[in-house]
Amino acid sequence: MKNRDDKTSGHGSHPRLEAAVLGGLAALCAGGAWAQTPPTSGSAGTETATADVSQVEEVVVTALKRDTKLQDTPIAISAISGETIAKSGVQNIGDFAKSVPSLTFVDSGPTSRQIVIRGIQAAGEPTVGLYYDETPVTGSVGASSNAGGNTPELALFDVERVEVLRGPQGTLYGSGSMGGTLRVIYNKPVYRYEANVDASVTTTDGAGGPGFGVSAMANMPVIADKLAVRVVLNDSTQGGWIDNTFLGRNNLYAATSHGGRVLIGFQPLDNLTIDGSAFLQRTKAASTSWSAKAGPYDSTAQALLPREDDLDLYSLTA
Repeated sequence: MKNRDDKTSGHGSHPRLEAAVLGGLAALCAGGAWAQTPPTSGSAGTETATADVSQVEEVVVTALKRDTKLQDTPIAISAISGETIAKSGVQNIGDFAKSVPSLTFVDSGPTSRQIVIRGIQAAGEPTVGLYYDETPVTGSVGASSNAGGNTPELALFDVERVEVLRGPQGTLYGSGSMGGTLRVIYNKPVYRYEANVDASVTTTDGAGGPGFGVSAMANMPVIADKLAVRVVLNDSTQGGWIDNTFLGRNNLYAATSHGGRVLIGFQPLDNLTIDGSAFLQRTKAASTSWSAKAGPYDSTAQALLPREDDLDLYSLTA
């Protein structure tokens, strides 16, 4: 796999750009309607330009352990809806670094990513809290283990939203949230039938290996307005992209992951909801290290470094 540089040219004047600028200045001089509601392309004319801007959809978050509007929440927070995640092709939490301010990852491969917010990181215990629904999850703990660098990763399919809280969150989320907190909130069971299937095929630039992914969801009411079950299954393979020149093998370090979750929603009373969940994820991957001296994405390691991660997570929330 080789890097490719994207080059764009933007020198010189552009007649369409100049016409757009002159048109904008003319609209500004004509009145104040332009400043309130910018026009959109189409044939609606004046009716489109005077559309009601109060129709913007409100985003509700639960970062403060209660429902609040995103714009009224008094902390530095970013929220990504499940619809946005599905449309952008996000597969794991590592993909959020491209769209969330101050969020980065020290990436050593699947399940070996360290979450970093505002540049705060250290070896040992995590400095950013990771929550799947209401359950905190960290890597394996031990005297010589870097728990913060072994982040368990569940598939991001059928997600309601992801919340990224920047800055210390120790009051609500404990000592592992010195830099911030990342919350993945999955869709809960509802009292109607639902189903969804998602499939994808990928290629890796530079003659890397192919990949695929398939996920499915089924939601079933058991007792009307009282009990419902939601089942999600997923299976994916990420193509290998590192060549080992010492062993003479190409497209190494492919990653495979499969698992699922079962969520049960029970509402015995109007003001009482009980949510139970079981998550299982099985991941096989490897260290994605390569040697700069050998060449881009070439390795001279004399042995393969496989890695397996088994995650079983059970929770009950009332």
